[in-house]
Amino acid sequence: MQTLQDENAKLKEKSAVLKTERDKLEERGQKLENNFKRFKGNMDRLKTERVQLIEENNTLTSKIEALEAEKTSLLSDKATSAQSTSDAAQQPLEETSTTIQLTKEKEQLISERDALLNLKKENEELKAERDKLLTEKAAVGSTSTSLADGTIEEARRTWDSEKAELVKAREDALAKAKVAEDNYETVNGKLDPMKLALEQMKNRLATVHKGRQEDKAKAKSEQEAAIAAALEKQKAELQSTTTSMPADYAEKHAEELKALETRLAAKHEEELKAAVEAAKAEAAPSQHQLDAAVERGRMEVQKKLVLKDGQLIRSQSKLKDVETQIKLFESQVRQWHQQGFIPEKDFSSITQPRTSTVPAGALAASSSQPSTSTAPKPTPPTGPAVTSTASTSQTKPLPNKAPSGQPHRGRGGAPPRGTERGRGGLAARGRLAPAVAAAQGPSLSVLGAAAKRQREETANTSEDSLAKRLKTGDSQGSGPAAAKPVTIKRPPPPL
Repeated sequence: MQTLQDENAKLKEKSAVLKTERDKLEERGQKLENNFKRFKGNMDRLKTERVQLIEENNTLTSKIEALEAEKTSLLSDKATSAQSTSDAAQQPLEETSTTIQLTKEKEQLISERDALLNLKKENEELKAERDKLLTEKAAVGSTSTSLADGTIEEARRTWDSEKAELVKAREDALAKAKVAEDNYETVNGKLDPMKLALEQMKNRLATVHKGRQEDKAKAKSEQEAAIAAALEKQKAELQSTTTSMPADYAEKHAEELKALETRLAAKHEEELKAAVEAAKAEAAPSQHQLDAAVERGRMEVQKKLVLKDGQLIRSQSKLKDVETQIKLFESQVRQWHQQGFIPEKDFSSITQPRTSTVPAGALAASSSQPSTSTAPKPTPPTGPAVTSTASTSQTKPLPNKAPSGQPHRGRGGAPPRGTERGRGGLAARGRLAPAVAAAQGPSLSVLGAAAKRQREETANTSEDSLAKRLKTGDSQGSGPAAAKPVTIKRPPPPL
C-alpha cells in the first residue's frame, strides 16, 4: 500500500513537471507563431514594394529612353542652330531648362537607388530573424525529447511545414533581393551616360555664357567709342560757332544782365515793403481788442465798487445793531439805577459822555477801505491788578444782550448771587468793591459787559480773517504773574 502511494506521488510530480514543460512549449510555440505571422507580414510588404519598384523601374526606363531621344534631338538641333545669333541666344535657355530637368531626374533616380538599398537591408534583417527563429525551433526540438511520441510527431510535422514555408519565403526574398540588385545595377549603369551628358551640357552652357559676356563687353566698348566721337564732334562745332560770333554780342549780354538785376532789385524792395506792412499790422492791436480791454477794466472796477458798497452796508447794519444794543443796555442800567441796584457814583460814571480819540480822517479812510485788516491789539493795563478790567472796559462797546434784572430778595432770605453782604443794594455780576470803585473814580464800568463785548468785537472785526485772536492780558488775568513765560520741564536726552 505504501509503495502504491509512493508511486502515485511520483507520478503526480512527473505529471506536474510535464505540465510545466507543456506550458513552456506552448508558450514557445505561440512565440514562433507570432514571429511567423510578423515574418509573413514583412514578406507581403516586400512583395508590394517589389511590385512598386518594378513599376518605377519601368517608368525610369521609359524616361531614360525619352531623355536619350531628346539628347539626340538636341545634338541634331545643335548642328542646325549654329547658323544665326538669335538661335544661339535662344538655345542656352532651352539647354538650361533641359539641364534642370535632367538634374531633377537624376535626384529621383538617386532616391530610388536609396530605396533599393533600404530594401536590401531589410532583406538581410529578415534573414537574420529567420535564422534566429530556426535556432529557437531547434532549441525547442531538443527540449521536447521527454514528450510523448504522438506529440513529437505532431511537432515535427508542424516544424517541417513551417520550415518549408520559411525556406520558400527565404527563396522568394532572395529572388526579390536579386531582382532589386539587378534593377539597381541597370539603373546605375543608365545613370553614367546621363551624368556624362549633363557634364557636356554644363560645358556647353559655360562656353555660351562666356561668348555672351564677350559680346556684351565688345558692344559696350563700341558704344563708348561712338559716344566719345559724337562729343568730340559737338565740341568742335561749338568752338567753330563761338569764333564766328558778332562783336556786339558781349555788350548785348551785359545790357540784359543789367536789366535783369534792376528788375530783381525792384521786386525785392516791393516784397520787403509788403513784409514790413504785414508785420506792422500784426504787431498793432486792433480797435475791438482795445475796447474789450477797456470794458473788462470797467467791469472789474464796477465789481469792486459793488463789493465795497456791500461791505459798507454790512458795517452800517452792524453799527445800527450795536447802537440799539447800547440803547437797550442804557435803559436797563437806568432801570437798575431806579431800582437801587446801581449806586449814583457808578451810574454817573457809566452814563457820562465819552470823548472819541479816533480822528475823522481815520474814520473816512476806514469807510473807504475794505474791512480785511485785523483789529488792533489792546495795550496792556498800567494800573493796579485789581482795576485793570475796569480801566479797559471804557474803550470797549457794550454787550449784545442786556442782562435781566436780579429779583429782590425776600424778607429773611439769603442775598442773591454776586451781592455784597451788609448795607447796600444789589450790585451787577462782577462788580468791584466800593473802596476799589472809589479809588478808580469816573472810569467805572460794568465788567461782565466789557468782557463779553471784547470777545464779540474780536470775532466781528473782519469777515475775511479766519485767524484766532489771542486773549489779552486783562481776559487771562492781570498782574506780573500773567506776563511771565511758562517753563516746560522736559527730561534730558538719553546718553
